[in-house]
Amino acid sequence: MSEEAVYAAAERTQAGKIREQYTALSRLQTLSTVLSAVPEFVLVLNKDRQVVFANNAFVRFLNMDSPASLCGRRPGELLHCMHSGEMIEVRELRSGDLDAVVSLLGQLDEVTSTDSRVRDRSVHRTYELMVRFPDLYRNYVAVEHSRIVGLISLVFYKTLLHEGGTALINELVVSNSERRRGIGTQLIKAGIAAARECGMDEIEVGTERGNRHARRFYKHVGFNLEYVLFGMEF
Repeated sequence: MSEEAVYAAAERTQAGKIREQYTALSRLQTLSTVLSAVPEFVLVLNKDRQVVFANNAFVRFLNMDSPASLCGRRPGELLHCMHSGEMIEVRELRSGDLDAVVSLLGQLDEVTSTDSRVRDRSVHRTYELMVRFPDLYRNYVAVEHSRIVGLISLVFYKTLLHEGGTALINELVVSNSERRRGIGTQLIKAGIAAARECGMDEIEVGTERGNRHARRFYKHVGFNLEYVLFGMEF
């Protein structure tokens, strides 16, 4: 007689609650000191199997900045378990996704020095324009259990000196609580596939000089530092 397999729920604790849990543990000075002194890896997980605290040994092992940067992820995601990204679907952006995308884009304020406040109406208007020109614009989202966890937005262009064509990544953002799961890499692969479909032969991305996490990520997935981009707002 075979036993029915029982699987842990896929639901996740929201990012705000994760921050509260991490803060509460960090304030327990004795616990924090003892765990940080342990040479072996120590992780504290919540009921949804997400990390809410990690000791210094594990943080150093992953070459991360602090325990806070690990919070919200699951151990398999941090250690790049082969199954950790299997539930992610990457598909084209739909109008019904826009409210979730507005919230997701708002997270860019944490890593950009410019005023990037996202306005619902502006995002909806821009999307309506983009879908009219599918040869110029493509937008893809990463979805897990009907929840938008990532976005990539691209524009395609040609120049007189470049016969092929270039795909430029305008925005690439992954939910704070879902990073280091390979979602950004999956979105870039979707962008490259779309660029090839439209006849482009290269892909480019720009990021602020001070955003070292983004720069490290783009180098990790194969981008090379080729140009210096100057900008002027008016």
